[in-house]
Amino acid sequence: MEIVSDLGFQKGSVFRWIGTALLAFIILWVRMFIHYLGQYVLLKIINCPVTSLSFTWYKMRLEYAFWNVYQEVLVVAIGVLANSLIFMFLVAINHIANKYIFCFPVKFCKVIAWYGLCMCLDFIFIVIVDMCN
Repeated sequence: MEIVSDLGFQKGSVFRWIGTALLAFIILWVRMFIHYLGQYVLLKIINCPVTSLSFTWYKMRLEYAFWNVYQEVLVVAIGVLANSLIFMFLVAINHIANKYIFCFPVKFCKVIAWYGLCMCLDFIFIVIVDMCN
């Protein structure tokens, strides 16, 4: 029940539910953006030619030159790793704020909780969108 409270699904008004649903949708999109941004940055670091990068509201399409299996493994792994690093950074900020200034805004805690849930399901969401396309 603690996760339900952290995500914002407690008893409340309709506007609070709409706000929570909107926050979840925005965090889903941010998770997807960071996933593909991490892949794009890796491809630029290893000097791989990126031929196109297109955005839509439910997917991003990243086309690049395929060189070898190691490159492909790195690209697949870095998307999930980029989200994990951002989540660890957010948790560290929360920890430092609670340790030294003894407070952290509840709304930001809700953002971190949603981001953590979306980060855990990142691979599944990417697979579902890729299989539908």
